[in-house]
Amino acid sequence: MLELLKQVPDPRIRMDLVFAPLLGGDTLNVANNYMPVNPDPRARVWWDPTRVLADGMPPLFLGVAPVIWDIYMIYEPGVLWAPGVTPGKPVYYEHQLTSMTSDLFLDPDRFTMEVVKRLPDCDAVEPAP
Repeated sequence: MLELLKQVPDPRIRMDLVFAPLLGGDTLNVANNYMPVNPDPRARVWWDPTRVLADGMPPLFLGVAPVIWDIYMIYEPGVLWAPGVTPGKPVYYEHQLTSMTSDLFLDPDRFTMEVVKRLPDCDAVEPAP
């Protein structure tokens, strides 16, 4: 999804990439192989060793497996995530999970369009550092 940042160079966009040990061989070393080198400054990369985020998101997406990964979310401008607080439900999301509705299965072009169409709503919000 870093391609979205290349396609839409708007400084108001922020992207957080979270890696966590979800499958048997998932470790920080394995995650490092997938983490972008010198990513766009609007992107931040996180390692969640205790799966706080992956385990905390399912209540927001009722009817899915007890753990969520490969999900791409758009939040309203100004929504901040804080340690120990699971963010609210996103205004839009897509995923790559077979246990979730197929009409929201990740389509990178559609997801990029969803981001772009929400940018005018960001004008009154100060970009995060």
